[in-house]
Amino acid sequence: MLKAIAKIKPSILVNGPKAISPAPVPKPPKTAFHIKVTDCPDSVAHVSVLFDGKKDSTNASLLAIDSGAGSAAGVGIKLFEDDQNQVIKLGTVSKQHDIQQGSDGADGAADLTFFADYASTGANIMTGKANGVADFNMVYN
Repeated sequence: MLKAIAKIKPSILVNGPKAISPAPVPKPPKTAFHIKVTDCPDSVAHVSVLFDGKKDSTNASLLAIDSGAGSAAGVGIKLFEDDQNQVIKLGTVSKQHDIQQGSDGADGAADLTFFADYASTGANIMTGKANGVADFNMVYN
């Protein structure tokens, strides 16, 4: 039986600008998260991930953030492949990742790395908690 365990940083705060600066402000790095796949039989050579979840109401390719008291506004969560450039739109399958078969008959495994970043969904952005929940399904041959 194929198993997947996701290790994702549970909470990230959106930090909006505190003051206007004449110099460009560097963008913070994207946040990495991992899905560890284990117990893959020999017949499974590749695995992809189908990400889904509540879509942002302004941009359906983004994951919506949770609403409520203290929540940010005007942002969604964008998912990226391990190269940090190729965007994974919600409802689409990621690129294929190779399963590394174990030695001496051990089951295969893979540690899949993805990245998440905030993307503005409007002109008015408010700071606050910007958490979202992504569902994922493993797609394998």
